[in-house]
Amino acid sequence: MIRIMYPLIVGDGEVKYFIEISRDVTEYRKLIQRLQASEKKFRAILDTATDAILSIDEKQKIVLFNNAA
Repeated sequence: MIRIMYPLIVGDGEVKYFIEISRDVTEYRKLIQRLQASEKKFRAILDTATDAILSIDEKQKIVLFNNAA
């Protein structure tokens, strides 16, 4: 849970209230963990492949390659 609080200042400059915004980030954190695990698995496959693997973008620039390439 992330909470952000803002003071609500009235005309005389005094803080009368606070506004709090809360957000449950549990699903976001789970998504990040799954993404990191997927990236780790992808990197392991890429690094241990005996065949050359290349990825080229739309400008014909090599953006990814493994040790066999």
